[in-house]
Amino acid sequence: MGDNCTVGAGAIVQSGVKVWPDKEIEPGATVGESLIWGARGRRTLFTRSGVTGLANVEITPEFGAKLGAVYAALLPKGSSVTVNRDLSRAARMIKRAIISGLPSAGVDVVDIEAVPVPVARYETRTSGATGGIHVRLSPFLAGELDVKLFDWRGFNVDPSTERRIENAFFREDFRRVPLAEIGRIVEAVGVLERYSASFLERVDGESLRRAGLHVVVDFAEGSSSHLFAGLLERLGVRRVVLNAATGERLGVRTLAQYQGDLAQLSTITTTVRANLGLTLNNDATRFTLVDERGQVIPDFTALAAFAVLCLRAHRGGTIAVPVQAPSILDEVVSKHGGRLIRTKHNTSALMAAAGEGVCLIGDGHGGIHFPELESGFDAMLAVTKLLGYLSAEKVALSEVVAELPPYILVERDVPCPWDDKGRVMRALNDQASTSAAAQIDGVRFEGEGEWALVLPDPDHPTFQIFAEAESRERADALVDRYADLVASLRG
Repeated sequence: MGDNCTVGAGAIVQSGVKVWPDKEIEPGATVGESLIWGARGRRTLFTRSGVTGLANVEITPEFGAKLGAVYAALLPKGSSVTVNRDLSRAARMIKRAIISGLPSAGVDVVDIEAVPVPVARYETRTSGATGGIHVRLSPFLAGELDVKLFDWRGFNVDPSTERRIENAFFREDFRRVPLAEIGRIVEAVGVLERYSASFLERVDGESLRRAGLHVVVDFAEGSSSHLFAGLLERLGVRRVVLNAATGERLGVRTLAQYQGDLAQLSTITTTVRANLGLTLNNDATRFTLVDERGQVIPDFTALAAFAVLCLRAHRGGTIAVPVQAPSILDEVVSKHGGRLIRTKHNTSALMAAAGEGVCLIGDGHGGIHFPELESGFDAMLAVTKLLGYLSAEKVALSEVVAELPPYILVERDVPCPWDDKGRVMRALNDQASTSAAAQIDGVRFEGEGEWALVLPDPDHPTFQIFAEAESRERADALVDRYADLVASLRG
């Protein structure tokens, strides 16, 4: 154990492991390999973004091979797993390391190279694969990689599977198969063609061709540029393309760059008189909309517009949203004969809400899922469905948005040490007017025409506080009130 190391309560450092100076081992972590390059010994593998860590420091080739072997060991021998990546060099390296680990547990690898995530999810679901893996450069943190693991449906693995993977990873308890049972590695053929054919079957192509729509698309240098531009062309949608993929991704888009790109998108949308503008994230799973007047549409406003159009098209139905969604959703869904359900603040809970009568699921961050189409969060399909709704009703996006009631929703992060989170949550529950059994996620405080929600962040030592009220001043005051309450309870 080197100098200036911090070892959290309940952590286990196994025999023979070397820990270099200035390292931090999280409480409850199990360290089975020498900690040399990374800054910490992790207690868990998964965050909301999958398995995350610094590229070639925490997420190394050795780590990737082990993760692949552990995931494969949970699957039946002889099953297959799709493996995909983004356009970054680091993702290519770790993807190949993962591919080397999967066959060691008797699982076949289907290499689908570098396709947009919705395509990878579709191929996983329709090819008979038992699971899938996607490796990407983090869109949020410079120098970090995310490894996403899918189930047979192409959805992120559920929390119970995440725990099983973590337990096997840290205990190093996973199978190795004999020579004759080592899995095969094959390259998939026709992946984009299969997705494209299914895509075109799931949208109203004739109506879109008759409408003669015009859009501006910012691809954020993601891998979807050639695919989606080609699909729009086949649907008769004219397009102006911005920031198409030019090759290898080297970094993240900063907030300043994102805001500058949005301003450019807005200007070009109005200049060319397009029906709408949109920017996709690198994975083509989420999007931000700009209407024909150049106004950027906030995410929850866009979700409300989708809900209205979807309910009109289906003449009712159920909409699923996360617990922190503003009351505008309750109002517009009820007005159009629908039913609203709220879920926990995570993707797995949202996807689990898909059931009979659920026509739309939205996360309020640009993610839209159509359960009847088994789409997952597919920005390409969602935007094309939006164009279909607008053309069918012969309305502009700005007209739909203008029908929506206004809302004020404020969010803030408040720091709280990991060890204090449980005690703070218990104290908040004691003070809440709503019973603990009635809480969906976090602790919600109701008032007259206003509410506040305190959510523990699963990935960081913070609480997220949301507040909705009739004015910005009142919403800010609510956030201040509960931020001060959290600060007083943490001691």
